[in-house]
Amino acid sequence: MWVIFSLLAAVFFSIMFLVFKKLEGLGTPLLIFGCSVGTALCFLTHIVANKMTVRIPPSALAWLGLASLLSYCGNYFQTRSLTEGPNAGYTTAIVGCQSVILMVASYYLFGSHISLAKLIGVALCVAGVVVLSFSN
Repeated sequence: MWVIFSLLAAVFFSIMFLVFKKLEGLGTPLLIFGCSVGTALCFLTHIVANKMTVRIPPSALAWLGLASLLSYCGNYFQTRSLTEGPNAGYTTAIVGCQSVILMVASYYLFGSHISLAKLIGVALCVAGVVVLSFSN
Protein backbone atom coordinates (compact mmCIF):
# COMPACT_ATOMS: atom_id res chain seq x y z
CA MET A 1 0.00 0.00 0.00
CA TRP A 2 2.90 2.39 0.58
CA VAL A 3 3.45 2.72 -3.16
CA ILE A 4 -0.19 3.74 -3.69
CA PHE A 5 0.04 6.21 -0.81
CA SER A 6 3.25 7.63 -2.31
CA LEU A 7 1.61 8.06 -5.71
CA LEU A 8 -1.42 9.75 -4.15
CA ALA A 9 0.88 12.10 -2.22
CA ALA A 10 2.69 12.93 -5.45
CA VAL A 11 -0.60 13.79 -7.17
CA PHE A 12 -1.88 15.95 -4.31
CA PHE A 13 1.44 17.76 -3.82
CA SER A 14 1.73 18.36 -7.57
CA ILE A 15 -1.68 19.99 -7.66
CA MET A 16 -0.84 22.03 -4.56
CA PHE A 17 2.40 23.25 -6.17
CA LEU A 18 0.51 24.29 -9.30
CA VAL A 19 -1.93 26.24 -7.13
CA PHE A 20 1.04 27.91 -5.39
CA LYS A 21 2.49 28.83 -8.78
CA LYS A 22 -0.89 30.28 -9.82
CA LEU A 23 -1.03 32.36 -6.62
CA GLU A 24 2.63 33.48 -6.69
CA GLY A 25 1.57 37.14 -6.53
CA LEU A 26 0.42 36.65 -2.92
CA GLY A 27 3.99 36.15 -1.74
CA THR A 28 5.63 33.29 0.09
CA PRO A 29 4.62 34.20 3.68
CA LEU A 30 0.91 34.45 2.83
CA LEU A 31 1.00 31.21 0.82
CA ILE A 32 2.61 29.31 3.69
CA PHE A 33 0.31 30.89 6.30
CA GLY A 34 -2.82 30.12 4.28
CA CYS A 35 -1.73 26.58 3.62
CA SER A 36 -0.78 26.00 7.28
CA VAL A 37 -4.11 27.31 8.58
CA GLY A 38 -5.98 25.26 5.99
CA THR A 39 -3.99 22.14 6.90
CA ALA A 40 -4.73 22.65 10.60
CA LEU A 41 -8.46 23.02 9.87
CA CYS A 42 -8.45 19.86 7.74
CA PHE A 43 -6.65 17.98 10.51
CA LEU A 44 -9.08 19.18 13.17
CA THR A 45 -12.03 18.21 10.95
CA HIS A 46 -10.49 14.75 10.49
CA ILE A 47 -10.05 14.33 14.26
CA VAL A 48 -13.63 15.40 15.03
CA ALA A 49 -15.21 13.40 12.19
CA ASN A 50 -13.37 10.23 13.25
CA LYS A 51 -13.86 10.86 16.98
CA MET A 52 -10.13 10.55 17.56
CA THR A 53 -8.17 11.44 20.66
CA VAL A 54 -4.74 12.95 20.21
CA ARG A 55 -2.22 12.38 22.99
CA ILE A 56 1.33 13.52 22.43
CA PRO A 57 3.88 11.88 24.71
CA PRO A 58 6.03 14.50 26.45
CA SER A 59 9.15 12.74 25.16
CA ALA A 60 8.05 13.49 21.59
CA LEU A 61 7.48 17.24 22.06
CA ALA A 62 11.05 18.31 21.32
CA TRP A 63 11.17 16.10 18.20
CA LEU A 64 7.82 17.47 17.02
CA GLY A 65 9.07 21.00 17.61
CA LEU A 66 12.16 20.28 15.53
CA ALA A 67 10.06 18.65 12.79
CA SER A 68 7.78 21.72 12.77
CA LEU A 69 10.72 24.09 12.40
CA LEU A 70 12.23 21.97 9.61
CA SER A 71 8.84 21.71 7.90
CA TYR A 72 8.44 25.48 7.96
CA CYS A 73 11.93 26.04 6.54
CA GLY A 74 11.46 23.40 3.83
CA ASN A 75 8.05 24.75 2.85
CA TYR A 76 9.35 28.32 2.85
CA PHE A 77 12.22 27.60 0.50
CA GLN A 78 10.21 25.27 -1.71
CA THR A 79 7.46 27.87 -2.05
CA ARG A 80 10.04 30.54 -2.88
CA SER A 81 11.53 28.29 -5.54
CA LEU A 82 8.08 27.51 -6.97
CA THR A 83 7.04 31.13 -7.21
CA GLU A 84 10.37 32.40 -8.53
CA GLY A 85 11.31 29.49 -10.80
CA PRO A 86 10.37 29.37 -14.48
CA ASN A 87 8.59 26.01 -14.19
CA ALA A 88 7.17 24.31 -11.11
CA GLY A 89 8.40 20.95 -12.41
CA TYR A 90 12.02 22.09 -12.40
CA THR A 91 11.96 23.26 -8.81
CA THR A 92 10.17 20.18 -7.49
CA ALA A 93 12.65 17.95 -9.35
CA ILE A 94 15.51 19.66 -7.55
CA VAL A 95 13.73 19.42 -4.19
CA GLY A 96 13.15 15.75 -5.01
CA CYS A 97 16.87 15.20 -4.56
CA GLN A 98 15.95 14.85 -0.90
CA SER A 99 15.64 11.16 -1.73
CA VAL A 100 19.45 10.96 -1.81
CA ILE A 101 19.73 12.56 1.62
CA LEU A 102 16.98 10.32 3.02
CA MET A 103 18.45 7.16 1.52
CA VAL A 104 21.93 7.79 2.93
CA ALA A 105 20.61 8.95 6.31
CA SER A 106 18.29 5.94 6.57
CA TYR A 107 21.22 3.64 5.86
CA TYR A 108 23.27 5.13 8.69
CA LEU A 109 20.51 5.92 11.19
CA PHE A 110 18.15 2.98 10.72
CA GLY A 111 20.26 0.32 9.01
CA SER A 112 18.12 0.35 5.86
CA HIS A 113 19.34 -1.84 3.02
CA ILE A 114 20.39 -0.12 -0.22
CA SER A 115 20.64 -2.36 -3.26
CA LEU A 116 22.72 -1.62 -6.33
CA ALA A 117 19.53 -1.19 -8.37
CA LYS A 118 18.28 1.45 -5.93
CA LEU A 119 21.60 3.28 -6.04
CA ILE A 120 21.48 3.31 -9.84
CA GLY A 121 17.87 4.58 -9.78
CA VAL A 122 18.72 7.44 -7.45
CA ALA A 123 21.82 8.30 -9.52
CA LEU A 124 19.65 8.49 -12.66
CA CYS A 125 17.21 10.78 -10.87
CA VAL A 126 20.02 13.08 -9.76
CA ALA A 127 21.44 13.07 -13.30
CA GLY A 128 18.02 14.15 -14.58
CA VAL A 129 17.91 16.99 -12.08
CA VAL A 130 21.37 18.14 -13.16
CA VAL A 131 20.20 18.21 -16.78
CA LEU A 132 17.06 20.18 -15.81
CA SER A 133 19.02 22.62 -13.67
CA PHE A 134 21.69 23.51 -16.17
CA SER A 135 19.85 23.31 -19.48
CA ASN A 136 18.38 26.44 -21.07
